[in-house]
Amino acid sequence: MKMWSKIDRCAEQAIGIAHAILVVVALYAIVPFLLLSFSAQPMEDDFCVADFFLDSGVLGGVYDYYLNWSGRYSGIAILGFVYRYLDLIDHYGFVVLFLFLVSWGVMVFFVIVLLRARKVTFSNCIVGIVMLLWYLTQMDATAQGFYWVVSAVQYQLGNVLILLLLCMVLLMNRTLASGLANDDFVKSHIWLIGLVIFLLIGITEVFLIPALTLILSAHLWHRSCGKAHSNIWLWLFGLAVVCTLITVLAPGNGSRGETTAFDSGQLGFALSNAWVSAWLQLKEITSQPNFWWGSFAWCFYLSANYSHDENTQRPSSSLVAIVSIACALTLFVVLFVPWWATGEGTFPRISNMAVFLFLMTWVSLISLISQRHLFWGRVGLTVLPYGAFRSVVYLIALLGLCIELSTHQVVTTARTDLTTRSYTYKKLHESRYALARIAGEQDAPTLRLPPLSIELPTTIAFHDLSVDAKALANACFAQYFRIPEVTVN
Repeated sequence: MKMWSKIDRCAEQAIGIAHAILVVVALYAIVPFLLLSFSAQPMEDDFCVADFFLDSGVLGGVYDYYLNWSGRYSGIAILGFVYRYLDLIDHYGFVVLFLFLVSWGVMVFFVIVLLRARKVTFSNCIVGIVMLLWYLTQMDATAQGFYWVVSAVQYQLGNVLILLLLCMVLLMNRTLASGLANDDFVKSHIWLIGLVIFLLIGITEVFLIPALTLILSAHLWHRSCGKAHSNIWLWLFGLAVVCTLITVLAPGNGSRGETTAFDSGQLGFALSNAWVSAWLQLKEITSQPNFWWGSFAWCFYLSANYSHDENTQRPSSSLVAIVSIACALTLFVVLFVPWWATGEGTFPRISNMAVFLFLMTWVSLISLISQRHLFWGRVGLTVLPYGAFRSVVYLIALLGLCIELSTHQVVTTARTDLTTRSYTYKKLHESRYALARIAGEQDAPTLRLPPLSIELPTTIAFHDLSVDAKALANACFAQYFRIPEVTVN
């Protein structure tokens, strides 16, 4: 027993050192992504969307989009506000940085909710950074996830909203189950959750099924427990259905379908390909060591920091079952939508969203399993030799996570892009904008731009202007600067 006690003390001291190392590694890894925000440049249809809202205004633009292109009422409205009231070129990096900060903020909130913590601590903020890095290293394309504003405002902001909705659902159910909720609390939280539902479902169609499923699951679980106020979730589900109808039945959806070549609506084809895509995505996620290091580290961090008292209820088996099903089906449900809607598979921005939802659902699941089976009452893993075993495994997971975060290809590429390519990339684009403004003032019929003299910094860019003046990026660039035609030599 003395041997185990000594091992436990040594491991606990080493864990303190590992925590300090993790703080340094997390900050060292995340800073390049944040600094690269200011080198990001508008891409693809950024220029078209910005020019449209500068001409139409926010309300007029949303109305026009709803009638002629898309039912994404909140996503289009947010884009309209960004492009109407912020300068596309000068403020582009600030929008990207805001998306990073709000993503980190909601992840910290998620950590606090899972830990049942009563205040924000430095360690929880660091865990939020680690969780953000965990997601960045699993993404299919960071450029489309954060640095392409027209995509990021809809998909990454949608990720933020659905995680916020999950946190609010957990807090609401937790409070209702405790029997401590009063009418004022219930009414205020209904309004807040309703607002998040309204914004989430209107941001892009891909979030329809996850949002509806989350609210309906909350209702079914609360009703199965026989708790009061169970009809609250039914009313919120009704609101979600109304928002879904507003989005799906928009006249613009039909108009867009007539102008695109997508072969949509093939149910059998979509189901089979969605399963294959989900399986391949799952293999890709679980094949990365940082997925497992992060999972183990979170379990033991949770066991050491979970806050509960005699009134805290053990997670029910029905709740664990619901979250398990959600985790198993998340990738398939998200990837099914583009296969059914386009018949051409998924796009990187949608794959990014699928990865995000899976990771957050996975964290929720292992948190529930840990709370239910591993350390309820903090008995099983604190009695020696189990306490020593816990400390050693936690230490190994922390060190493994530190190594992975500091050496992962996505992190090292971001560091390389920041130090060798980003400054030149930004300056070359500034030169292009200067030439474009001059050409627009002189009513030049064609603007021929020099090609970029460097390799694209893939962390923040995935496309450039081409020799084809009719390409989408070229046409949008020309439209924004009021030039008939733009091409690259």
